[in-house]
Formats: sequence, structure tokens, C-alpha cells
Amino acid sequence: SFALQVARKYAGIRLGDIKIEPTGLILRHLQIPTESRHRMLIDYSGQNSNIKQVSFADVISGKINTDEFRKKVVLLGVTAEGLSQQFKTPVRANVPALIITANAVENIINGKFISRPIWVFFLEILAVLYFSIFLLFVIPKVSPRIAMLILGIFLLTWIGASIILFVFNGIWLKILTPVFLSIIGFALTSRHRTNIEKQDEKVELNKSLGLALQGQGMLDMAFDKFLKC
Repeated sequence: SFALQVARKYAGIRLGDIKIEPTGLILRHLQIPTESRHRMLIDYSGQNSNIKQVSFADVISGKINTDEFRKKVVLLGVTAEGLSQQFKTPVRANVPALIITANAVENIINGKFISRPIWVFFLEILAVLYFSIFLLFVIPKVSPRIAMLILGIFLLTWIGASIILFVFNGIWLKILTPVFLSIIGFALTSRHRTNIEKQDEKVELNKSLGLALQGQGMLDMAFDKFLKC
């Protein structure tokens, strides 16, 4: 790709030095993690710090000192809305293709990547199974308050670990599936528990009425109340 070639030239790496691995590309000291078909996830966090956008007219008119461009990668292109193709990114709704390329170049040069290693998929499956077992075997045996406390700790731990991995290591975990599973499962379990408690209350009420009617000799009416139990 154009972004890869620009980063390669900036780093002084020959085309023959690029090695293709199943998990990514290796440019001598640079390792680029990629997904299927060697697509790279782009980290846009450097857009406001490492990427500077200037007007070509300001450079021509002398408003911008050309020394600012020394030893830097400079990409030329049209970025105005209506004149360039715009794309939706996690950062902004309308981003020119040139800015996306600039972010890709910045990621490669600085070795800052978002990746999903093979083990991430198995960790996500394990998290779903873990929360499922918890909902099936632990929640029904403890009080609602204790269950909510335990579930809250589990969810905070899962979300916190995912955020730490993403911020400090660029590893992306899809955290929403276990979260949604836990919330929906807890709601259904709580509803089932409430229904059982209401049913138990009705049984106790009918039992008490049946015993009272039996004591008064109204055996047929007492028998009807006992049948409802």
C-alpha cells in the first residue's frame, strides 16, 4: 500500500527486506500486526499530536516556515469537503482519505498498533463461558444483593482489564458480549426468582386458608384450597 511504502522509505528499509508472516508484516525492526488479507487496524490517537495539517497556500505564500518539514513525512493532497472522498472513522464522521493514510503511516513509523492476536478470540469465548456458568450456578443460590455485588465486581474486572490492554498494549478485546449476556441473564434470573417467591406466597396462603376451613368443618372448600397448593 501507499502508506506502507511511505513508511518504508522514511525508515530507509529496502523493499526486499519486507517479510510476510501469517500474523503480520516485518520491516526489519518494525513488526506490523495484521488481520486477514494483511489488513491493518488503524490507531487514530496520534491524529491531534503527531499529525499536523497545513494549507498548501500558506506554504507558497511564506506563512509557513519550510524548515518545519525537514526530516518529516509530508503528504500532499486535497482534504476539503466536497472535493475529496470522506470516510467515517471512530474519531470523526468525515475524514479525508489523505488523513487516514497519514494515520496509517504514523502508526507504522512509531510502532503503535491496534491488534487482535489469536489468543484474544479464545479469551472472549472463555469469558462468555465463565459468565454463563456464573449465571446458571451461582446467581440462583445467593441473595439478589450479593449476586449483584459479585456480578458488578466481575464486570468491572473484565472491562478494566480490557481497557488496560487496549490503552497500554493496543490489544482490542470485544467486551460487550459478556456484558450484555450478564445483564440480560441477571435480569431473567431475578425475574424467575421473583415469580417463584410469588408462587410460594400463594401456596402458603392457600395452605393457611385450607387449614382454617378444615378446622371449621368445611371440608370441600378446604380440599379446593389444598388442590391449589
